[in-house]
Amino acid sequence: MSQKVKPKPKRKPSRVRPESRPKRKSQPEPQSQSFTPRSRLEVEDYGRYVIVNFLDRKILDERAIQRIGEDLFALVDLYDHKQILLNFSNVEYLSSAALGKFISLNKKVQGKSGELVLSNINEDIYEVFELTRLDRLFKIEKDEQSGVDVFTVERPRRPPKRPRKTPTKVKPRRGRK
Repeated sequence: MSQKVKPKPKRKPSRVRPESRPKRKSQPEPQSQSFTPRSRLEVEDYGRYVIVNFLDRKILDERAIQRIGEDLFALVDLYDHKQILLNFSNVEYLSSAALGKFISLNKKVQGKSGELVLSNINEDIYEVFELTRLDRLFKIEKDEQSGVDVFTVERPRRPPKRPRKTPTKVKPRRGRK
């Protein structure tokens, strides 16, 4: 006789938000939102910028990375956010596929004249950014407050670049015979 074995139900990982994050100075209360019940992001909207907190400790699963990418792209495309801070304080592991999503997001944000800042990256993950030279591509700050300061602190404006003078084409002289 054959017996049917019931598969064990999958347990959802508990999502605990770290409370050890430093307080931000003089910022308005955020409008916290999740995109869907299955979203792996927590978004704090401060109007001028948004802070995105990752809820997963390990960003390794292809489906999870796809979902995160969709949610991050929606911030730029649907909600028109141009200044985004990705807070990695909860992330311990990150796959190379996730790095590809962040590179695409950076291009999308820069295409809309915005800024993408990464903060609270642990040492092991930062080492991967250094080895792949992505630390040169991304603006990376050590903590969330210094990441927010990138958006809120007035920066001196650069003078506009002068157009280069292009040399005029000189017609070659025809030699006399």
